Amino acid sequence: MRTIVSGDDLHGSEVVVSWDPQSSGGSPITGYKVYLQTADGSFNSENTQCAYTVHQATVLVNTACQIAITRLMQAPFNHVYGASIKAKVIATNFYGDSGFSELGDGAVIVTYADAPASLVEDTAKRAATTLALSWLTPIANGGATVLDYTVSYD
Repeated sequence: MRTIVSGDDLHGSEVVVSWDPQSSGGSPITGYKVYLQTADGSFNSENTQCAYTVHQATVLVNTACQIAITRLMQAPFNHVYGASIKAKVIATNFYGDSGFSELGDGAVIVTYADAPASLVEDTAKRAATTLALSWLTPIANGGATVLDYTVSYD
């Protein structure tokens, strides 16, 4: 069984864990259990948003579930911005649980970076048609490298 972990958009609020349907082994699949890697490297089942009882009909049909990023940043997962989300899935039928799926990895928790601080003009470099600005890099980069800055003027 292949597991895929993805974000719902560039600065999304959810991570989607999806998987290929498992062979039923002669008995219909009755459920799936989703396990997410925690910040310390262990795995815990995700029983809140991929709950076996509450969301099981949707999970069975879609072979996927959506997990809020806020949930991933709480105990027991304790991820921070920049963390890569890894998941594996177990299929269940009348006879019991399958083995774990392949490890899925593909979503990184990111948000917008903080604004740069201490914007100042370098008056020594001012000319009739140009000016120079400098600033301090943001304290928090939102979990990804800051690639560029946009300067606007009025």
